Amino acid sequence: MSIVVYVKKYTETLSVMLKRFRMEYPEYASSKITYAGRLDPLAEGTMLLLTDEDVHRKDEFLGLPKEYEVNIVCGVSTDTYDLLGVPQDFGETTVEETVLKREVENLLRLKTQTYPRYSSRTVEGKPLYQWSREGRLSEISIPEQSIDIKDVSIVSVSSIDGMELLGMVNRVTSEVEGDFRQEEIFNSWKKHIANHQKTEFTTATLCFSVSSGTYIRGLIEGLGKSLNTHACCIKIKRISIGGYTNS
Repeated sequence: MSIVVYVKKYTETLSVMLKRFRMEYPEYASSKITYAGRLDPLAEGTMLLLTDEDVHRKDEFLGLPKEYEVNIVCGVSTDTYDLLGVPQDFGETTVEETVLKREVENLLRLKTQTYPRYSSRTVEGKPLYQWSREGRLSEISIPEQSIDIKDVSIVSVSSIDGMELLGMVNRVTSEVEGDFRQEEIFNSWKKHIANHQKTEFTTATLCFSVSSGTYIRGLIEGLGKSLNTHACCIKIKRISIGGYTNS
């Protein structure tokens, strides 16, 4: 079988995932491998791995629609739009469920999306995340793309306190391998949470069915603004790619 449905783990980078895959499936130890659709370190779930002669079929799979489940926290945004980012803006930490439901449903009206500043989208030969790290975003125009949000729903709404949130940040900055500014990120969160240890932060789990290329992180960043506060992703789970799923 040269097209493999595989599960990426939370906090894994793609290089770590591929290394684990080769260890678990030694028959592919020397194979060429690519994937149809990236996942960020704080995303988990369905990956399509194309091997050997099928690496050349990648374009056939890139346009498939996708389904996601995402856990979010309200009251803070980061430069990466998830916990593995430096906090940028702060706002009201609690959101009424009726208000959240209304604004989540309004996401269905979105038809375009600006690429996240920390993404692999290339502008003038360089990925946006590199422009961001160099502090040179003002030198370029961040492009937009057309998107189609086919369905979105709220699975649950809950809350966590500041120390629980900091514990989540500690986990991701400890587990993610590579240079992702982990020390800077954790210290920035720690400084903020020091004044909000007992604060209740509204959290929610949402489900999305979207067109290929839609950045869930970007949708949550925009949702936070529409709620007159801020929001970022705790965890994203890709449930399916077209008809491919792990469940």
